[in-house]
Amino acid sequence: MLKPLETLLERDNRFALLVVPEAGGFRRMTLADHYGMVAAVNIGRSAPDEVQTMFSRAQHALIYAWFDYELSAVAEFQVLATVELALRERLQPAPTMMLKALVKLAVAQGLVPPKVGDFPAEIWFSGIRNRWAHGSANFGTPSMTLTVIEVCADLIRRLYPPQP
Repeated sequence: MLKPLETLLERDNRFALLVVPEAGGFRRMTLADHYGMVAAVNIGRSAPDEVQTMFSRAQHALIYAWFDYELSAVAEFQVLATVELALRERLQPAPTMMLKALVKLAVAQGLVPPKVGDFPAEIWFSGIRNRWAHGSANFGTPSMTLTVIEVCADLIRRLYPPQP
């Protein structure tokens, strides 16, 4: 449901329970904390400009999720689309190759690890992306979205390592 205009720039209540550690205990997370965590994730400078732009779009969606938690889903979908573009640009596959096959090819070429946690890499990436692409109203926590963005950033950095 659309937030009323007068509350548009207020923190989404689902962020109200999140805390960060500090000396002697914990304190409520602030927008600055949230921004800092998202901004700390990067893909380096070697990726093509389009990949950089799409990754930044995913980061912004997660930052703005502070105001509307539902944007976490947009951030996840965007970062997975970024991974697909990064794979296409790096591997130059047949145009009909889908994300699952692209990840499998990158694994076969030794560009990315075969697993993400306990899952085969191609299942992890395509499974999350397909959940968003084919419709789902269910998603996890902001920290889960940050983890998805971190894993995707790692894959992109592997595809486009820093140039000497």
